[in-house]
This record gives sequence, structure tokens and C-alpha cells, in this order.
Amino acid sequence: MRSQISMEFMVLIAVGILSFIVVIVIVGDQVKEMYDDREYIMTRNIAIELQNEFYLAAQVHHGYERTIEVPDDVEGITMEIALNTETAILTVKSARYEHVMNVPHNIKGTLLAGVDNVIANNHSLVLIKPELIG
Repeated sequence: MRSQISMEFMVLIAVGILSFIVVIVIVGDQVKEMYDDREYIMTRNIAIELQNEFYLAAQVHHGYERTIEVPDDVEGITMEIALNTETAILTVKSARYEHVMNVPHNIKGTLLAGVDNVIANNHSLVLIKPELIG
């Protein structure tokens, strides 16, 4: 009788441990998915914000000028930002995601991440130049 009770106790403990491990695995997957979603949303938002800045600069009057900071890291997510003025394509990449956005064809200049960049409208030409300090 005692051996049966101790055997049942051991089975109950094993089932409890197995259940705990299953719950931990499920929660771990949910947390990983949440971080992946966060990275996707952050890189997408940066790409859309930059695209909107370029279209705004292209549509406003001559003399428009605005300084924006182009981040290379947002909330711990490292991003690579590239602007190809020949093809009018903006690319924002992270470790897992890449967003490619169209921008106006009348853009000239260089966009640098991690520094302030001046976006200006000069007679319908959008000029981008980084403000390098010191």
C-alpha cells in the first residue's frame, strides 16, 4: 500500500513538472513573437515616417527646411537605413525585417543614421544633408 502511494505521488510530481515545462515553452514562444512583432512595427514606423518627411518636403514651397534625427537604434533595435536617390528607394533593415519604400524622384543628397539630417526644398528639389558635428 505504501509503495502504491509513493508511486502515485511520484507520477503526480512528474505530471506537475511536465505541465510546468509545457507552460514555460508556450510563454517563451509568446514572448519571442511579441519581440518579433515589436521589431517589425518599429522598423516599419521609421520607414513610413522618413517616407512622409520626403514627400512633405517635395510638396511644400521653396525655402522649406527641417532638421530630423535619423536613428540607427530604436529601443534596442539596431537598424540600417539606406536611401538610393537614383532609384528613389528608401530601405530600412533590422536583424529580421526589411522595409522598402518609394520616395520622390527629386531627392538629392545623403541620409546618415545616428545624426541630424537637414531636409530642404530648393526650387522643387529635395536636398538632404547630414549635420556633422565636430
